[in-house]
Amino acid sequence: MAAARATALNSLLAERIGAPLRALLGWWLGELRAMVPAPLLRLFRARTDLVLFDVGEHAVLLRRVRAQGEVDIGRIDLDHTDAAGRRAQFEALAGQLGGAKKQVIVRLPPDRVLRKVLDLPAAARENLGEILTFEMDRTTPFAPEEVYFTYRIVDIARQTKRLSVELLILPRMSADPALEMVRSWGLHVDRLEVQTRGARAGAEPGAVVDFLPAARDARSLPRRRPLTALLAVAALALLVTALYLPLHGQAQVIETLRADVASARQKADAARRQREAREQAISQSNFIIQRKLRRPAFVDILDELTTLLPDKTWLIRVRYYGDELQAFGNSPTASALVGLLEDSPMFTNTQFRAPVTRDPRLGVERFHIGTRVADRGEP
Repeated sequence: MAAARATALNSLLAERIGAPLRALLGWWLGELRAMVPAPLLRLFRARTDLVLFDVGEHAVLLRRVRAQGEVDIGRIDLDHTDAAGRRAQFEALAGQLGGAKKQVIVRLPPDRVLRKVLDLPAAARENLGEILTFEMDRTTPFAPEEVYFTYRIVDIARQTKRLSVELLILPRMSADPALEMVRSWGLHVDRLEVQTRGARAGAEPGAVVDFLPAARDARSLPRRRPLTALLAVAALALLVTALYLPLHGQAQVIETLRADVASARQKADAARRQREAREQAISQSNFIIQRKLRRPAFVDILDELTTLLPDKTWLIRVRYYGDELQAFGNSPTASALVGLLEDSPMFTNTQFRAPVTRDPRLGVERFHIGTRVADRGEP
């Protein structure tokens, strides 16, 4: 479990670093692409066919998607056939795929997807993928390494600052056999989807979701390289022209003025950095002092918590971060704990963070309570 979480953390960290860079690159290429004539763009736009493998319980339906629509290629029977027989059926149909670049899509029946709508704070939108990964084993019966998942934001309540997120989960035990079967036929799977009503090209916006975004991004970047190189050369040529032609004959004057401005700027920047460092040091010192004065000590919080909790109530884990305290444990009457904590002036906004569950073996209720620790002087 720890190794899987470390792997998920590394991939999410790479995604958080790479996503802004990809967004900046996409915006820059889009601006440059708008300056290129349409006939020139068509020369660099590679023709890509979509090949669909609709994997069912008894057969695999093979389709090809082009701009003109979908074309049925054939059927690969799964019943009473081994791996060699299935490969032979595919090779008999492979000649109909054509020689153009193909994007391979494996689609599974929609009944294999689990859906759950989560209510999250609006601040979670920036790190939504990371949050869903680490909360997977708490909000679902699966660990992160046991599923493919994606998500869609259903609604944003700006007044309450909450998000409604639809979590789509595809267990690996349902998807991996289909992926391995298609890969054993010598194909690279670009996307993993679920079947939609009607033709894929006519699906409603947002109906088609990809459970393999990393594979999709890795396959899409090489197709842009010819056009990217051309646009980069054109942008560099325009930049050189814009910088040097207007300055012809005035290089010496500009260099002298630039040196004077740079010297003055260095002195001003040095003075500004000293002033900002001094102000920041004072602000941090005052902040730490004020926070220590306002915030109750953790030992006082534990003392108040253990005093309020009734006998036969056991705390398994206590988590304290910022001004929020979360307690996990067992109690014969967990429903009465919220009222006990709310009666204390030290705790406010107490509520269950997860449903109370009954442990029939121990005869107790498992609870997860969250509360806000009030600063000294707050009502």
